[in-house]
Amino acid sequence: MALIKSIEEFQKWVGVNESASLEAVMGDILLVEDEIISKYLGRNFMAELDQKYNEAPDSLTELEVKLIDKLQQAISNLAQESYLDLNQVQISDGGIHIESTGSRKTAFQWQINNLRKSFLRKGYNGLERALEVLEVNIDATEFATWAESSFATAFHQFFINTAREFSQEYNIYNSRLTYMHLLHILKKAESFFLEPVLGPELFYELKDQIKDRDLLPENKILLEEFIRPALAHLVVSQALAEEGFRLTPDGIELTFGRFDDLNKEKASDSASQLNRKIRNAHQDGQAYLVKLRNYLDAKSSATVYSSYYESPLYQPPGGPKNIVIRNTDPTAKTFRFF
Repeated sequence: MALIKSIEEFQKWVGVNESASLEAVMGDILLVEDEIISKYLGRNFMAELDQKYNEAPDSLTELEVKLIDKLQQAISNLAQESYLDLNQVQISDGGIHIESTGSRKTAFQWQINNLRKSFLRKGYNGLERALEVLEVNIDATEFATWAESSFATAFHQFFINTAREFSQEYNIYNSRLTYMHLLHILKKAESFFLEPVLGPELFYELKDQIKDRDLLPENKILLEEFIRPALAHLVVSQALAEEGFRLTPDGIELTFGRFDDLNKEKASDSASQLNRKIRNAHQDGQAYLVKLRNYLDAKSSATVYSSYYESPLYQPPGGPKNIVIRNTDPTAKTFRFF
């Protein structure tokens, strides 16, 4: 049983021709549901949704139909990407062959690679939309199994938790795939840059409130006005110095080389332009940290931001300030606070 049960549902999201059969790709559909989708929704909720969809479709609510639609976008594209290699060959007792006739031949490798990139992007973006449906409607009774599970909080552990939130500060095209590959940098940036400014008490107070979805109004200001902009720019400055990301006219995106070494894309920017963008992103991020510290010093009291107010980090307005030393070396891997 799967959340896609007809070739028409599959063709809605993947432009395969009329002769394509769902049976050929069903193994990859089930694999994607088991290995990718269930990591975000949980097996219990997936089984519940699958049972209603396949055994009692008339009982599905409007919200469940909307969620399944987004999940089908994700599953179809990710399954087609998974099936792509096998789809290029024919396997028989005589071995493995490719089809090449006078009118048909296997696509060029660059065409296959572009398709793979497109399927991955569309698939993970569909997953992002599905998670948004769950998040916005977390109190809906039909989503109770998911809301009460650890999966509802497992991906609420950072200060930036969605591709859309990241793109509001630095454009990654709302790409879930790019966001996922930035997470290891985001995790380090929170520890290296944010915790020294906020202090451990306020840092983990914010973390807990984000996880519990009960962010106080004053903490929401910190998150939206200072923390997320700082993190996004600092993460981008580090990501651009690594292989696997590139600059485009609009922002930063994942390069296809992260998935296929045969056709790795190269950044179009010159080395000097790239270094300048890395430096600017880092300096902008540091500037937001300075604004964050100044704001906390100005607004903290025994009742507002009390954990910061009572920490050694608090500096009364008008007094000498701790200064963030900006490291403008685009290849630097460590930064220090004084």
